[in-house]
Amino acid sequence: MLENMKIASITTCDINNGPGIRMTIWISGCSHNCPGCHNPELQDYDFGKYKLLSPEVFEKIENELNKSYIDGITFSGGDPLDQNNRSLRELKTFLYYLKKHWPNKKIWVYTGGTYEILNKIAIINQVLDYVDVLVDGLFIPEKRDITLPFRGSTNQRIIDIQESKKQNKTIILEDKLFRT
Repeated sequence: MLENMKIASITTCDINNGPGIRMTIWISGCSHNCPGCHNPELQDYDFGKYKLLSPEVFEKIENELNKSYIDGITFSGGDPLDQNNRSLRELKTFLYYLKKHWPNKKIWVYTGGTYEILNKIAIINQVLDYVDVLVDGLFIPEKRDITLPFRGSTNQRIIDIQESKKQNKTIILEDKLFRT
């Protein structure tokens, strides 16, 4: 794995990876190798031209998040949480910066791991301090369901991270919150 987290691309005005109009940052690197992965090129930790903490990334994100119609930012990939400790520390720093400057913009993170396991890993638990919603679980082709909002298979969950931390239990958000 690289010493610095890489970004494969940034999508602006995204309506597919969380509610409202969002910006999505596609993080490079994933070791899960899910059958049917929708982004197999992002399994490579070296894919992409930007590093997470680069000036170009900060400028692009600031320009987008300062737009009043952008509801939040999503981190997907690859797997933003399937990274080495240095990269996870960078992600934590970056998320802290986002929450400090745009506290009303909701942060979503997609991961192949499960909250109950990830939350026990100290650095990931610290990263999650700045995440509003976690979509967890591997994509499983046999459980694929295209009617589910914001995820691909029935085993994946949309979790309210801050409420889960407060209550010390996993709080799953209901699908009806996301249906129009």
